[in-house]
Amino acid sequence: MREGYSSRFWLLVSMGIVVMILGALVWATHTKATKALSEPTMSAQEKAYLSQIEITNAHMSMATNFMGNTLYYLDADVTNHGARSIRRLKLQVEFTDPFHQVVLRGSENPVSAGDPPLAPGSTRHIHVTFEHLPAEWNRAPPGITPVLVKLAK
Repeated sequence: MREGYSSRFWLLVSMGIVVMILGALVWATHTKATKALSEPTMSAQEKAYLSQIEITNAHMSMATNFMGNTLYYLDADVTNHGARSIRRLKLQVEFTDPFHQVVLRGSENPVSAGDPPLAPGSTRHIHVTFEHLPAEWNRAPPGITPVLVKLAK
């Protein structure tokens, strides 16, 4: 009988070690994935450069697809008024209700790693599709604010 308890003890210890190893692997994978998804930090120069980015001609339109669903489109122009090329740009997009309360917040990346940089003095047109917008939305173009910029070296 004593031998049965001994083998159970070692089985439980072995299972505990396996669980701890699996837990450590899950934690390490989660930590690595979270770091990969985090936003890069901006230098003081990049934070100041946000004021050189202008969003103009923002307007909304809508269309119905062949399945009867309504699609909403945001069109706008992004202009780089600064002296440096932009290699990454993130915009915050906020839809509001008639009381100017935010009912939907999202982000768009009109300039990302795979795109050519946005040169000084140049303008890029953006066209964004939304499948669903809240019923409370006031039907006005959203507020569009530059929130992240990475400058070309």
